[in-house]
Amino acid sequence: MSSVALTPEQVVAANALANGLPVNEVAKLVGVSKRTVLRWKKTEAFQAELRQGRNSVAMTSVEVIRESRESNLRNSENRLSSLINKSFCFFPS
Repeated sequence: MSSVALTPEQVVAANALANGLPVNEVAKLVGVSKRTVLRWKKTEAFQAELRQGRNSVAMTSVEVIRESRESNLRNSENRLSSLINKSFCFFPS
């Protein structure tokens, strides 16, 4: 990792890019030109921040998928249980 510290604008820009914003929108967001953002992207420190941001986005995506699957599984189990309970109503003991 580079010893050069990023400015707050560069950190915001790297995270915005990591989250999928286009360069021109990132430039507007942080108040610089598109050319400046492209120049930042070439630096080691910015690339490291961008990688870190992308890794964070990827980990968040994995967690969202995992939680969604768990929720879907719970919902399926609840529906199945409800259907089973309803079906037993037709068969008196």
